[in-house]
Amino acid sequence: MLEVAAWNHTKKLAKQHGVDIAHQYIQDCIASYDEWVTKRGTCPGCDNFCIEQDENVFCCFVCNTRWRVSNEPQKRITRTLLPQN
Repeated sequence: MLEVAAWNHTKKLAKQHGVDIAHQYIQDCIASYDEWVTKRGTCPGCDNFCIEQDENVFCCFVCNTRWRVSNEPQKRITRTLLPQN
């Protein structure tokens, strides 16, 4: 939701400043962000989608798998398994 809100605000600012932003470009960026979030939050143990427990650390509430992801948005998504609590 924040990503979509940011793009809506960007469209308003672009209009105010006479800048054209292609609708398809915005849609592609939102889709790319959605893919990034999905890859980070999908459990490597059971493919359940999870939310962040701590910064860059996820824990699956279905199978208790824990993993860490990079905080660098431009890096390839890698999920490093962590020991279970």
